[in-house]
Amino acid sequence: MQLQRLQSIFFLLAGLVICLLFVLPITTLSTSATVDTSMLNLLADRSFDISDHIGLIIGTVAISVLAIVTIVLFSKPDLQIKLAYFVMFLCFGLMVACGFLYMQELQLVDKHQAALGTGMALSLPLGLFVPFGSIFLTLLGIRLVRKDRKAISDLRSGRLR
Repeated sequence: MQLQRLQSIFFLLAGLVICLLFVLPITTLSTSATVDTSMLNLLADRSFDISDHIGLIIGTVAISVLAIVTIVLFSKPDLQIKLAYFVMFLCFGLMVACGFLYMQELQLVDKHQAALGTGMALSLPLGLFVPFGSIFLTLLGIRLVRKDRKAISDLRSGRLR
């Protein structure tokens, strides 16, 4: 059936967009001098990305897999919508977890900056906003699933023009 095609693309893109976190850093550390960053947890390599925490890796992979699994549930639109909402909930949870870890690392940077007397700054956490793209694409997919579900019910009841 042709009805499923467009939302499948949105769910696939949602799964792929969240995978951008594997290549985009959440934030990076810039220093004005040669500073030993080994005392920092997640920014020891001057870049905080999801590979710095196993929970973030698992969450990102789970979101990506579930977004793609949502595609194959086309014969069960109610379950497809519920799973898509769960994907969005996980995306939001991933953003909260990244934000929490970012704030903890920011406190460590401030503490060590005062101790070393050097200028250290964290860049704007752009990677933190990648899940918004996945949430948006998932919402578009849900909208199209509902539209198709309505079209199918109209077809079955004979109300389709």
